[in-house]
Amino acid sequence: MSIKRKSPNWWVRLKSGSRTGLTTFVTSVGLSSGVITAIASTGTYLSVGAIGGVGILCVVTGVTSAWIRGRMRLLPDSFLDEMGLDGLYRCEFCTGAYFKEACDMTELYYKKGYIPCEIAELWRIKNPKGFVAIINSEGLLCGCFGVIVIKDSFMDQFIAGKVTEKQIENDDVCSFEESKKADRIYISGVVVKTRSTYMGSKRACVMLWALIRYLKDMYGLRRSRTLFALAVTEEAERLLKKLNFQVHTPAQRRLDKCNLYSLPFNKKTMDNLMIQVGDFSPMCKYEALARRS
Repeated sequence: MSIKRKSPNWWVRLKSGSRTGLTTFVTSVGLSSGVITAIASTGTYLSVGAIGGVGILCVVTGVTSAWIRGRMRLLPDSFLDEMGLDGLYRCEFCTGAYFKEACDMTELYYKKGYIPCEIAELWRIKNPKGFVAIINSEGLLCGCFGVIVIKDSFMDQFIAGKVTEKQIENDDVCSFEESKKADRIYISGVVVKTRSTYMGSKRACVMLWALIRYLKDMYGLRRSRTLFALAVTEEAERLLKKLNFQVHTPAQRRLDKCNLYSLPFNKKTMDNLMIQVGDFSPMCKYEALARRS
């Protein structure tokens, strides 16, 4: 899983006040250059170290003003610039093209846990309804999630940590019809495009809402099932904990060295998830996905 919540930290504040900081930096450089030129005209020359110190002071002044401006700004520029750009989202079962794009997006974040597209594509072919793309009004991929059921013979070993996700073959993946009968469901991954932006935060919320609704609609709530998810990034670890997943198999007992989390999925936990994530149905079309389920 790969997702990141953008908190109002120092970087966000700097980015928000970057225009003010840049203006202050340019002004400081201009003033400093004028002073240095005036001093040089008297026949006095500053050392390289002194000039370097002035340059550092200009940088510090620019960064400080950017941070202060970012703290004082009610609505960051990035929020205003990105608001409404995606338009209305829609959910679709992944086509081969969307799926490849989503796989390529995960490579940067998953690192050792990255599953090459040629392997994951076999899973999609086995269960085409197991992978969902979040598309914006211009038809661009904004996010994606995968939910599959793995046959018991492999899943037992995977839960125990004796095999890794990379070893899952197409014969280990259940078809969609077989999946609906299973008690154990594996969230194979989530990814959001431009995750470290305000737009990325909105996309993440829409994707999580769509994932919860997908689980409800595709698997139902008549009986409790168990969701499993592997924390392959620090952000995924934090997200799973926030959603009340519990460590099922600790990293030290697993070949992949990642914590495997689990959560019972029933009416109660689904309601709790919806409370945490929120209802994003007004900004995301889901009906087309429901009709094809």
